[in-house]
Amino acid sequence: MDCPEDRPYICVVFDGMGGEAHGEVASLFASKNMQTMQDKLSGVKDADSLKDYLEEFRIKTTEDISSYMKEKDQEELYCGSTCAGVYINEEKLIPFWLGDSRIYRWRTSEKKLEMLSKDDTQAQEWIDQGLMDEEYARATGLWHVLTAFLGNQNDKIRIGEEIKLSEDDMILICSDGITDLLLNNTLEKLFKQYPDQVDGILKEVAKTWADDNCTAIIIS
Repeated sequence: MDCPEDRPYICVVFDGMGGEAHGEVASLFASKNMQTMQDKLSGVKDADSLKDYLEEFRIKTTEDISSYMKEKDQEELYCGSTCAGVYINEEKLIPFWLGDSRIYRWRTSEKKLEMLSKDDTQAQEWIDQGLMDEEYARATGLWHVLTAFLGNQNDKIRIGEEIKLSEDDMILICSDGITDLLLNNTLEKLFKQYPDQVDGILKEVAKTWADDNCTAIIIS
């Protein structure tokens, strides 16, 4: 999809927690709330105002999820969604995320793929501590254990560093249904190989007989 050049823009992927209760409901609440807040986006000018915008969104979504679980008499269960998105205003991009959906930037002129988000998982924490490498982490059950997600009252949306976009930049936002199966170096090869990168990524995932939903958005 092409990014609008005449107004601020937000693009987000929400992925319900499949291993927990009613993940599809949590992601639906998140999607609807983000849509209803579009009229407030014009007031977002920088990272600080984006933080306020996302915090209002997070609180409303968390309240909706909590009320729903209370109605279902399942308050003792986890219910939530991951969140990964970008705020774009002309040449300025600010990434934000919560959970293990991811954001990447592909710079065509440099043939380089850069990850702009960081997983909120137990495995990533242990990788950061030097206790295991990614290959080992992927072989353990810890790879899918989230340490933060949308729907948990204590978890706030992470906001990355503002970056300046180039005309040859492309932004990939995707769910873990893709990155569980395709390593970063594989994604980089697919960007180089396929003119239609989304089509190439989804075809590569299909070869693995994936059993998780696979969501990918590319912004150019």
